Amino acid sequence: MTNATQVPYEPELVQMLLGNMPGQYDLGELEIYAADQLRQLAKQVGLSPGPGFDNGVFQMRTYYRGDCTCGYDEKELDWSEDHPHSDNCFYVRRKAFEKKLEDEGVEPYSDKWVQKIDEWARENGWESGFTGSASHCDCPHQQAWKQFASENSHDEECPTVLPNFRRGSIEIRWYKHIGRGMSINRKVTKEELQEAFRRCRQSLAA
Repeated sequence: MTNATQVPYEPELVQMLLGNMPGQYDLGELEIYAADQLRQLAKQVGLSPGPGFDNGVFQMRTYYRGDCTCGYDEKELDWSEDHPHSDNCFYVRRKAFEKKLEDEGVEPYSDKWVQKIDEWARENGWESGFTGSASHCDCPHQQAWKQFASENSHDEECPTVLPNFRRGSIEIRWYKHIGRGMSINRKVTKEELQEAFRRCRQSLAA
């Protein structure tokens, strides 16, 4: 039975802006269990920065702090420069409001900064307030971007998109360290995770 507590994953702001690609879902009430199992495996395989661990049964790698190696980021940047947002787009107006706050001495990402942007976003038509407003766009750019994204992507072996843990069809990602900003590529049951981690331990024992 699928764990009903899992919902689409929403990365924290810093992860969204600076982190690697997250998974589609959060882990819900399975997160603590998964984090504990992953820490044990990481200790067993001596996980360290680099190519990671792969014994043919499962893979593990630390959080990647480098740049895209497949050229997609440069291609995306070039596309963005050739397809700017409209001057009255929500995205552009929010950026201008951020600049205004900084000019007034409000520290970016501080509680006051988040509160001010939350209020501004709601007043300007974004009902979720701060959440999701950093990437919200209401001009033709958004549709053009969807078309670009449907035709272009990172290479599947680019380290910015590789999962931190993979066993079969299960892929788990985290932000900086195990237990933070954890996400998964699909909904799973606890029994599925237990079986996956059991197979990992068996492969190490063998």
